[in-house]
Amino acid sequence: MHVGGLGLILILLMAGSSWIFGAQFERDQMDKYWPEVIINSGSTASVFLSIYEPKFVAYKELNPSLSEIAARKKPGEVPTNILQFTNEICANKELYGSTLLVNSFGLFLITDPYESDERFKEGHLVFAIEPILGGSFEHVLKYLFTHPNEIDVEWLKLVVARTALGIEYMHNKDWAWLDATPKNILIDHMTGYPKIADFGESKRLDDIVTSRRGPQDDWESLGSKIVEPIYDLIKKYRPEEEHLVEALLDAKLKLPVFTKFASVKNLAWFKDFDWEKAQQGTLEAKFIPKDHRQYLEQVYQDKVIIEKIINSSEQKPLNLLDPKSISNFTLDPKFLKKVNELGLGGESRIESADDYCNVLDPRKK
Repeated sequence: MHVGGLGLILILLMAGSSWIFGAQFERDQMDKYWPEVIINSGSTASVFLSIYEPKFVAYKELNPSLSEIAARKKPGEVPTNILQFTNEICANKELYGSTLLVNSFGLFLITDPYESDERFKEGHLVFAIEPILGGSFEHVLKYLFTHPNEIDVEWLKLVVARTALGIEYMHNKDWAWLDATPKNILIDHMTGYPKIADFGESKRLDDIVTSRRGPQDDWESLGSKIVEPIYDLIKKYRPEEEHLVEALLDAKLKLPVFTKFASVKNLAWFKDFDWEKAQQGTLEAKFIPKDHRQYLEQVYQDKVIIEKIINSSEQKPLNLLDPKSISNFTLDPKFLKKVNELGLGGESRIESADDYCNVLDPRKK
C-alpha cells in the first residue's frame, strides 16, 4: 500500500488504555493517520512519521520484502540480505532501554488487505521507533551556521558528551555503532537532548575483523564528523571563545582525534561540565527545537507537524508508544511465523527475538 507515494502507514488501534500493534485496517479509518511524512530514505530502509490524533508514530520500513529475502536463499544457507538487518534487529534488542539512544520497540510484519504490490502481499517489515522530532544534529548545524546568534557552546558540549556516552554504552554492550555522523544524532523536540540513532551498520565487536571498522572507528568519527564542524562553527562565529575549543584538536594534526571515552571526557573543554547530569538527563539544554519555529521550518515542510511540535507539552506528549511501558524489544508473532514458514532458520524453529538472534547470528554462518 502507498499513501501519497510514501509507503506504509503503521497502524496503532486504541482500545481503552491498550493498543494493538500491526492490526489490519479498513479504508474508512485511513484519515485518522494523516499526514504521512518521509523523514529519511535510503537503499535498504525509509523512515516515516504518521499522526494518530493527537500523537505521532514513527517507524522505519525495510525495503526488501520477506519473499524477496527468501527468493535469494540458497539451499542450506541463510540469505545474505537477511543478515544485513539481523544485525540491526539484534542491536536494537540488546541495546534497548537506554535514554542515550533512539529506541526501537520491535519489528513488525504489517499487512494491508488492499496491497497492490505483489512483493508486499505478505506484509511490510517495520521497526517501530521513538519519534524524536527535533531534527538531526545535521539540521542544527546548518541552522546555526546561518543563525550564529543562537549558538550556545554549553549545548554543543552536551551534544558531544551525550554522543560519547552513547558510544561508550554501545561498546560496553559489545556493539560498535559504525555510523557516527551528524544526521544520525537526533534531537528531542521537548528537551533538546541528543540521542544517537540508526543501527543498520552496527556490528558486534567480535564480528569485526578489521581494526578500521571497530570501536576506534566510532571515536575517530566522533572527532572528524561531529566535533570538527563544531570547532569550525565556533572559530567562525565565536572567535572570542576559540581558545575554549583549541583543546579539542590534536597538537600535531590540528584535528580532533579521540581514541577512547576518556580522551573525550578528560578534555579541558569539559573541565566544569557535569557528566553525571548529562547522562541522567537533568542538565538544562539551551536549544529546544519546539521553541524555534524558524528552525523547525527548515526541518519539516508540513505546517501541521510544526504546529503540533510547537504546541506539545509534558501533559500532551507526542509519543504514542511510551518507552517506560514497554519492557523490551519484541518481534511480531506474524513475522516469526513467516520466518519459520520460509525456512529462514533452517532446521531451527524461531519463537522469539532471542531465538532469532541465536539462530541467524552471522558469527555462526
